[in-house]
Amino acid sequence: WGPEGWDWEEFAVPEDFGSKLPDCPIFMFQSVDDPEVPFTHLRIYQKRLPRAVARQVPGAEHSFVDGLPVLVDDIRGLLHSSSM
Repeated sequence: WGPEGWDWEEFAVPEDFGSKLPDCPIFMFQSVDDPEVPFTHLRIYQKRLPRAVARQVPGAEHSFVDGLPVLVDDIRGLLHSSSM
């Protein structure tokens, strides 16, 4: 789940969890100044999901309650590429 202080059993995932995911695009988003989750967690998951696209989002949002335009852009990009 994460580095020291974030090792909660109820959130644990197997070391090889990336190999169990379907063959589809994977995107990860994290605010650079997220007050809940240290930014270093994005790097941890990048190592475990090397084919995933990691997006660093400026600001201090955790839940992105005001939206996440970069996510919308990624979805549009996927839709555009699949229609070609």
